[in-house]
Amino acid sequence: GQPAPLWECYHSVELGDRAHEDGGCKMCPYCLVLPCMTILAKVSNHLELLKPDPALAQTDPHKFQIQTLVAEMALGEDARMLGGADRPDGDFQRLSSTRHCG
Repeated sequence: GQPAPLWECYHSVELGDRAHEDGGCKMCPYCLVLPCMTILAKVSNHLELLKPDPALAQTDPHKFQIQTLVAEMALGEDARMLGGADRPDGDFQRLSSTRHCG
């Protein structure tokens, strides 16, 4: 089968002085624990936190792409109702709604 989206996004990230290789690493699947915990913390606080930082589009396009993919995966079809998965929503009324808070 195909790898899971989180594995595709985070398994290629360099950790310290050793990089993950295509064949995996000695710590798999534990190497994904911290990235997944970060995502879960964002989900439990507010869905808007899943969206990528627009400044990263210029400063770190790879990280921006990963954050966008994670937001698209987590928000799914509901991303449209939240102003899209690729940028923060500026609608205070929608953001302050308890429907979208943890």
